[in-house]
Amino acid sequence: MKKVIYIMLIALFSIISLNEAKAQCDAGFTPTTYQVTIGSCLYNVTICLQCNVAYPSRIGTYIYYSKVNSNCVQLLNDWEVNSKIYNDLYSAIRLNSLCGLPGPCGVSPRTWRVQEPRCFYKDIDGGVQNCDVETYCEYEISICWDPIKNVFVRTKTLIASFGYMCTIFWETNPPIGECFYYNENCPSE
Repeated sequence: MKKVIYIMLIALFSIISLNEAKAQCDAGFTPTTYQVTIGSCLYNVTICLQCNVAYPSRIGTYIYYSKVNSNCVQLLNDWEVNSKIYNDLYSAIRLNSLCGLPGPCGVSPRTWRVQEPRCFYKDIDGGVQNCDVETYCEYEISICWDPIKNVFVRTKTLIASFGYMCTIFWETNPPIGECFYYNENCPSE
């Protein structure tokens, strides 16, 4: 009977540990979840965020995203979903909603230091997260308001690439539980 109780406790702690791993951020970062529609489905996206008044605000290497409704039929492949999630995350509108509006261009732009993961895995629930926090592309994104054109101006600059590339390349729909990558090199704009 004691063995059964010990086994049940171990299983319970394992499940709790796996669930907590989806929401852990490095010290100084706050897990932040928002929703975005990609293709035909609504997604929850969780990132690690550090909003700073002084330069720069930061987005850490951790990301996890999954469909709000797992039965939603996505017409896009996994690579397209991943790409659109990052395009949304790096948009001026999304970054402004996360840490506040930037100032005018040439005076007080808001600058971000972003660590974009390069290696991902897909879990059994269809959610995707990074599988190697040491392998990432580091970017600097600057956003400011152009009062003459009445638009936000955004620039994205590659700073450096860190870590070693995971070994499996998947262009469309990767298998569950395998560490894979979409882009061999850090893409720049």
